[in-house]
Amino acid sequence: MMMKLLQLCVSRTCFNGSTNSRVLSSFTYSLNHNTSMSSLAAKNTLYSRLMPHGNPTDSMNPILDQWVSEGNPIEKNEFIQIIKLLRKYRRYGHALQVLDWIRKEKHFELSAAEYAVRLDIMSKLHGPEQAENYFDNDIPLSFKGLAVYGSLLNCYAHAKLVDKAETLMQKMRELGYLENSLPYNVMMTLYSSLGKHENLDLLLKEMEEKGIRFSKFTFTIRLNAYALAADISGMETFFKKIETDHPTVIDCHTYLVTANGYSRAGNVEKTKEMLRKVEQLAKGGQILKKKKAYEIVLSMYASIGDKTGLSRVWNLFKQSGQIQNMSYLTMISSLLKLDDIVGAEEIYREWENTKTFFDPRVLNTLINGYCKKGMMGKAKELLDRLIQNNEEINVSTWDHMATGYYQAGQMEEAVEATKKILQVSRSSWKPNVSTLAACVDYLKGKEGAKEFEELLRNKDHIPSELCDRLSSGSIDGI
Repeated sequence: MMMKLLQLCVSRTCFNGSTNSRVLSSFTYSLNHNTSMSSLAAKNTLYSRLMPHGNPTDSMNPILDQWVSEGNPIEKNEFIQIIKLLRKYRRYGHALQVLDWIRKEKHFELSAAEYAVRLDIMSKLHGPEQAENYFDNDIPLSFKGLAVYGSLLNCYAHAKLVDKAETLMQKMRELGYLENSLPYNVMMTLYSSLGKHENLDLLLKEMEEKGIRFSKFTFTIRLNAYALAADISGMETFFKKIETDHPTVIDCHTYLVTANGYSRAGNVEKTKEMLRKVEQLAKGGQILKKKKAYEIVLSMYASIGDKTGLSRVWNLFKQSGQIQNMSYLTMISSLLKLDDIVGAEEIYREWENTKTFFDPRVLNTLINGYCKKGMMGKAKELLDRLIQNNEEINVSTWDHMATGYYQAGQMEEAVEATKKILQVSRSSWKPNVSTLAACVDYLKGKEGAKEFEELLRNKDHIPSELCDRLSSGSIDGI
């Protein structure tokens, strides 16, 4: 969890724009949002109608059409904020639907920034080739400036298409679009992800020669490359250079990346020292967007087994007023990592009392914790209560339950949970091979075996030839 969050913290500054919109503001969101989260989340807003429909198969169009038919206003800033949040939650299909609805209904014209956003979404949904085709054929020439070129560069970098990214970077040089650090940050993140650290220094040298000011993310990306390469000496030297020459750029990300380097090297005390610096920045109000930083700090304290630090930061986090579903998920996961199931339950109850909408990821974190500890009674009790409350239980929940029952030797229950998976999952679901094999072995020769096999065939979850192996009792090759 901690490594995943930290990678998001650094890499998304270039590849996405949703985690830190300030970094990609010139690429995708050069907009001023006047719509606050509190007003968006209020009852009977367009946001409150759209956001609960998280199923990718749900269409946003009927909701948008009804909103207009009721005579409600069409505010551009509100729509842009909603699209931003849909991207943040990786609901790219829904974000694309909203953008296309706006364009089709002609409520307002797309700007260069919105074309850049659509380009990014196209790449996320359909791959860089379709995004490239959209760039070549559908974006008017007059809109192809830094925002759009930068978005395409993001697409290539995210897909690790080095040759295409380098070619486009050269074209941006020729067009005079390398006026700030943003394109360089994108390429540095790409090179770092591929271990081409020498290329990072070449880009830094180019920026210095052209007089392009380093952003704080430029420093963070280079610092992170040292940490990932386990080059602690290089990391410390570079960090001291930042402290001496550019002290104003040091923020929570700088300390978090350095803490990660020390953590990877097994230096717990220096890890704690860096994390405490993040806490001090948070207390001083220097961090404008603290949520992701707090979540990373929580995960890092859990990774080094510091429950005192974990509790202290959680209380500080709550005081910030920025706790959301992902924050609760992170805290529950951190407590489970420290084998504190009681503490995890307390945080889950706290989430239940404060949540604005049901997020199955939070449920699944606790359910998975119960299942791993063999506490199937508690897992079932929680699940039954949610079913009674008509909450939507997704395939991951049933998958955790099925595996938990199998590992606890409760095969009747494992089979029933697996049947639930087949009822709610789409054909893209990949079965847990061990659990599926155990269910097949358990059912062999029993009543219900044929029904189970037919469910697998009808849902098309595994190839028909493997179903034939299941019917014969062989599961080799699944």
